Amino acid sequence: MNGTRLLGIYVRQLRTERGYSLREMGEIADLSHTQIDIIEKGYDPRTGRRANTTVETLQKLSRALGVPFDRFVDCLEGRASVTLTRPYEDWYPDEREDWEMADGEEREHLRLRYGGAKVVFAPEEEVSLKSALFGADFQPTDEEWSMICRMVDYIKSQRGGRK
Repeated sequence: MNGTRLLGIYVRQLRTERGYSLREMGEIADLSHTQIDIIEKGYDPRTGRRANTTVETLQKLSRALGVPFDRFVDCLEGRASVTLTRPYEDWYPDEREDWEMADGEEREHLRLRYGGAKVVFAPEEEVSLKSALFGADFQPTDEEWSMICRMVDYIKSQRGGRK
């Protein structure tokens, strides 16, 4: 599963756990409800383009939801997985019918929606680079994050791409 989709599932999970509607979440995070909907879906339904989430948007979501910025980065970089909290046997008949009639990406979207998708992270001892270097509360600006990424890329290139 791509990181954009993981991020969307995670944002939806956090929003619904807190009981926020899209509009309420938008007000709290100072984002439009449409933007949050696009992030949650992983694409813009009006254009079909993949969601492109900025560092600034992730920082706003992090502050609004009280979640470390790292968690969003972990999603985008694929350091999380999705589990389903509702097995297929527990789906309602109309949900099963929708899923049976769907195909491809729509089928996957319905499976995650009806299956109660939940994002699960690696054990806490697997700390991201940002947390290890700067602490969990570090909220980099776009410029700082760009510089950090360039430094990491440089170090990787000097080590021959080894991790």
